[in-house]
Amino acid sequence: MINDIIVKNVATYDNSDHLIANLKKLNFFYGTNGSGKTTISRIINSPFNYKDSTIQWENNRPLNCMVYNKDFIRKNFQQSSNIPGVFTLGEDSIENQQRIKELQQSLTVQQKEKSEILNGIVEIELPQEQLKQKEDLKESFFDLFWKAKEDLDKTAIDIYLQGFKGSKQKFFEKVLEESHKSKSQLKGKSQLLSEQEEYDDAKKRELPIINLIHAETINAIEKAKILSEIIVGKDNTVISGLINKLNNSPWVNQGREYLSHSDGKCPFCQQELPEGFLQKIEDYFDFTYEEKIKELKRLLDDYQKQVVDIDEKLTGILDKYPDSILDKNQLQAKKSELDKILQHNTTFMKEKVAMPTIENKIQQSKGIIQGINTILTESNSTIIAQNERARNFNKEKIKSEVWRYVVDFLKSDIKRYVQQVSELEKTQKEQIRNLQKINKEITTTEQLLQQEEKKKTSVLPTIKKINTVLKQFGFTNFKLDKTADGNNYKIVRMDGSDVGDTLSEGEVSFVTFLYFFFLLQGRNEKSDFNIEEEAVVVFDDPVSSLDNNILFIVATLIRSLFGKMISKDTDYYVKQLFVLTHNIYFFHELTNFQGIAALNKKNKKGKGNKNVAYYIIKKVNGQSTIVSYDDNPIKTIYQVLWEQVKNAEKNIQDGNIREIDLIGLPNVLRRIVEYYFKILGALSTEGVIKQLPEETRIYARSLLMYLNTSSHGFMDETIDIIPDIELIRQYLKIFKSIFYSTGNEAHYDMMMGYREDE
Repeated sequence: MINDIIVKNVATYDNSDHLIANLKKLNFFYGTNGSGKTTISRIINSPFNYKDSTIQWENNRPLNCMVYNKDFIRKNFQQSSNIPGVFTLGEDSIENQQRIKELQQSLTVQQKEKSEILNGIVEIELPQEQLKQKEDLKESFFDLFWKAKEDLDKTAIDIYLQGFKGSKQKFFEKVLEESHKSKSQLKGKSQLLSEQEEYDDAKKRELPIINLIHAETINAIEKAKILSEIIVGKDNTVISGLINKLNNSPWVNQGREYLSHSDGKCPFCQQELPEGFLQKIEDYFDFTYEEKIKELKRLLDDYQKQVVDIDEKLTGILDKYPDSILDKNQLQAKKSELDKILQHNTTFMKEKVAMPTIENKIQQSKGIIQGINTILTESNSTIIAQNERARNFNKEKIKSEVWRYVVDFLKSDIKRYVQQVSELEKTQKEQIRNLQKINKEITTTEQLLQQEEKKKTSVLPTIKKINTVLKQFGFTNFKLDKTADGNNYKIVRMDGSDVGDTLSEGEVSFVTFLYFFFLLQGRNEKSDFNIEEEAVVVFDDPVSSLDNNILFIVATLIRSLFGKMISKDTDYYVKQLFVLTHNIYFFHELTNFQGIAALNKKNKKGKGNKNVAYYIIKKVNGQSTIVSYDDNPIKTIYQVLWEQVKNAEKNIQDGNIREIDLIGLPNVLRRIVEYYFKILGALSTEGVIKQLPEETRIYARSLLMYLNTSSHGFMDETIDIIPDIELIRQYLKIFKSIFYSTGNEAHYDMMMGYREDE
C-alpha cells in the first residue's frame, strides 16, 4: 500500500511539499475540474516521470498500479481507421494481432492437410465385407473376454470392476486399454482376495494415538513449600505466646467468628472479655496468615481438578482401547495405586486447610504417573505399527493388480485378437502415422495460438459481461458485439447498426470504464486478463461527461470492490483504492451508503479510522492545495443545513410553519451557497451570480444581499428581524434556481430528496 504521497513542482502544485498523508485502503478525493486531481493519478501511475514528487510505500514494497484516467482512455480505446465503429481494447491486442494472424494461417493449412489424410483413409478403407469381418471379430471376442469378469463375480475384489460390469463392449475396451499400460505385479486370485481381506481388516482397526498424562501441575502442587510450613499467627502479639504454647491457633481462629456477636463476653464461658482482647486476636491473625490460608485453599482446588481430569482420562483409555493394544491389567493396577496416593493427598490438604499447623504428609505421585506413561507409550508403539500397516494398503494398487490379473487371464485371447485386427488394418497404418504427425503439429500450433490469445483482451467474455451490466441497469444507448473476424469489439446501437462517429465522449468514457472494471475482475475469475500481482487501483474522474443514470452504475460497480478489499476472509488482490472526482453527487454516492459505516471503523482510542480517508483538493489563485479529513467532509453539518431547508419548504407547503420558525433560515441558505460554491467549488458569490441568466441575476443578488443582512446583521432590542413567509417562499425558489442555472440541479435534487439517496 501507499502510505504517503508528496506532490511538488508539477502542474498547478508549487515548489512546497504538498503532503498526502495517512492514506488508507479506501481514499476519496474531491476537487473541481482543473484543481489537480489528474496530476495525482499520473504520479501514482508513473512516479519516475515526476522527479520532485515522491511516493512512500508500506515496507518500501511498491505494488502494481492500475490507473483509470484520460491517459488510459487514449491508450486503450482506439477507433479503427479501416472499419468505422470498430474499437480495439488493450495495448497487447494491437501488438500481437499480426502474430495471431500468422498462426491462424498456419493452422488453416495444417487442418487442410489433416482433412486430405482423412479422405485418403476413407478411400483406402477396407471393403465392406472386410469391415463386417472386423466387427464380427470384435463381437466374437466379447464373450471370451467376459469370462474374466464372470471369474471374479461376487468376490471381494469385483468392486474394482465397477463401471465395466454392465456392458460387454465397455469391458472389452477396458481390457485392451489395460493390456497396453498395465505394469503391476501379477498375483493370483487367492492372493488378491487375501490382500483385500487384510486391507478391510486393517481399516477397521485404525486407532488414534493415546495422549500421555501431563502431571506438571499436580507434581508442582505436591512439592509446594507451603504444605510443609506450620502456619501460625503473628509472633510479636500479646497473646501469641499462649496460643503457640497451646498450639491451638486453628481452634482460636474458628472462635473468632463468634467474638463479634458475643457482646464483649467469651462465647464459651460467658465471662467479660478484657479490654482490647478482640483487637489482640485480630492482630495475631494478620494479613499474612489469611493469605497463606487462601493459598492452601487454591492449591486444594487445583489439585482436586487435576485428580478428576486424570481419572477421566485413564477411565476413557481403559474403555476405548482393546486388550490387543493395551495391557489393561497392568494399567488398572497402576491406576489403583495412583488413586490411593491422590486420595491420601487430597485428604491431607483438606486437613491442612482446617489445621494449618499440622505437619506435611504429602506422598509424591510423579513416579507412578511415569510408570503409567511408560505403559501408554508402549501401547502407542503398537498403535503406530498397526495404523502404518493399514496405510500401506493402497486401494488403487490393489485395483491395478486386479486388472493385471484380468489381462493375464485373457493374455492368449488378447494376443490372438490383436494379431487378427492388425492384419485387417495393415493397409491403414501408414496413413494413421501421417495423421498422428499432423495432429501433433496442429496441437503445437493451437498451443502457440492460445498463448498469443492470452496476451490480448478476451473479446467474447468481456462482451457478455459488459452487456449484462448494461442490461441490468436498464442502459439502452448501445451494446457491444464482436467484429467479423471475432477478435475485436464493435459498438452498435440496440438495432444492430454501427455507432460510426456518433459515439459521444460520455459513451466512450463509460465503455472504457467497464473495460477497466472487468479487467480488474479477470484475476479472480482466472480469465484471460489474469492479473498476477497485488495492485493499487485508481479511478480518476470516472464519471466525467456522464449523465446521472450512468453515474449511478459506475458508483455501484466501484462500491462492489469495497467489501472484497476490506474482508479478512478473502485475499483480494486489489490492496488499495483511490477515487478522485469533481462530481459531488458521485462523491456522495460512494461515501454515503449503509455499507461504508462498517468500513470506517474507529480505532481503540476512538480516533481516525482503519480503512477510509478523505481529501479535498482546491485551487486558489492558480495554486492547488490538498486538505485531509478524518471524517467525510461532505456529509455532516452540510447535510444538516439541507435538512433545515427541506423541512422549511415542506412545512410552508403544508401550512404548518410559523413566522418565528423561519428565523435563522437565511443564515442556513447563505452557508449552503458559500460551502458548495466557494469552499468546494472555489467560486465566489459574485462568480455564482455571473453564471446565472441575466434576467435572474438581480433576484439572486437581492437574495444573497438579504441572506448576508439576515445572517451577519446586527440585532438589538429595537431591531427584530422576523422573515415574512411569502418572502421566504420566493427566496427558496431563487435559491433553487441558483443550482439549476449553474448546472448543479442533480446536487440540489439529491439534497432535497427529489431523487433516491442511499
